[in-house]
Amino acid sequence: MAIIRTSDKRKFEVEVSAKKADEEIVRVGARAIPIVDLKLAGNDEMIFINAAHVVSIEDDD
Repeated sequence: MAIIRTSDKRKFEVEVSAKKADEEIVRVGARAIPIVDLKLAGNDEMIFINAAHVVSIEDDD
């Protein structure tokens, strides 16, 4: 699992590793609207994050 922090001080725990989350965010970052969707940890729910607002991605140790 990974923790993603955004520029508006929000924190999301997602089911993928930090490396995988970073790959997804880089993949969509070049699009006109860089929205990435990731599954929340422990929930059957997806979140949509603007890749331009991501400040950090770290593994949840």
